[in-house]
Amino acid sequence: MDGERKANVVVSDMAPNITGNSTLDAQIYSRLYAAIFFICGKIFEDAGSLVFKFFQTDTTAVLRRIAHLLFESSLMRKPNSSRSRSREACIVARGCKPHRVAKLCRFNDENATSCVH
Repeated sequence: MDGERKANVVVSDMAPNITGNSTLDAQIYSRLYAAIFFICGKIFEDAGSLVFKFFQTDTTAVLRRIAHLLFESSLMRKPNSSRSRSREACIVARGCKPHRVAKLCRFNDENATSCVH
């Protein structure tokens, strides 16, 4: 994106297809969330903001930690419109630190995405 305008905000409502296998689904979710962070690091102006939907799993604490590392502020909220039994929640993060994203999130040769935490 050299020479092009960069984004200030990313809003993601993506959700992966799940298998019903909680271990495999957690890996699928993790890759999706890492991809969202990776994209933010590539397209944001300094201090961009991110709002994205996610599903609470055993790895929610790790996801929140990564958001905290990559953004100046982040918070988790469950939308009022979400059913009480739903695991759906949102992270709202402000002040992206693209240099940290570049250090912590990457694509490997198989296009699998990961963030080091």
